[in-house]
Amino acid sequence: TQIVISGPYQSIKQAAPVFEEAYATYIPLNVNGAFHSRYMQPAQFIFKEYIKKITFQKPHLLTIANVTELPYQYDQLPDLLLTQLTSPVQWLKSIEYLFQLGECEFYETGPGHILTNLINKIKKETTIH
Repeated sequence: TQIVISGPYQSIKQAAPVFEEAYATYIPLNVNGAFHSRYMQPAQFIFKEYIKKITFQKPHLLTIANVTELPYQYDQLPDLLLTQLTSPVQWLKSIEYLFQLGECEFYETGPGHILTNLINKIKKETTIH
């Protein structure tokens, strides 16, 4: 029931009437960039050069890639990290995948409980547990 749009700040501000006409809640997020969108392509090119210098180790913990909604595969780590800079986050599908694995607990780090609240809402609305 939530969608995040990404783009230049002025364009996001101009979208407010569209949401208001649809009686949708419109909350601009306090972020420093248009993350997970085409506007991150310049950073993606810089990150690509940086990431070439890194030697990745095989993950020890199950970590879901935002792009594929599946666990990171060792041989795909650099490509997936680059791709997720400019690709939408598949949050709902990622959480549903984790629910399919069986019993799991989520811990939110940092301030607030936004992600915890979203997970609880998904848990109530999905039949996948």
